[in-house]
Amino acid sequence: MPTIAPEGFKFTSIGRPRRYEWEDYTDGRVWMFQRGDDFPKNVSTASFRSSAYSFGKRYGFSVRTAVSGNTVFVQFIAKRKGK
Repeated sequence: MPTIAPEGFKFTSIGRPRRYEWEDYTDGRVWMFQRGDDFPKNVSTASFRSSAYSFGKRYGFSVRTAVSGNTVFVQFIAKRKGK
């Protein structure tokens, strides 16, 4: 018969760790990320944008992005309830 896990039990994460700490940028401001400084040079701007959109979808944010050369602008906007 199964038993209840001990108090304080924590599941370990499966899968790979996050590459970017998007939570730090969800304050509604527009953030500017420079390729080679803020994300690796071997990551395309399209891939970096895709990562931002994936995070937004997973955690309930609308995401706006723009690219200018090697700079990616990202804004996370909290969705209103019911939308």
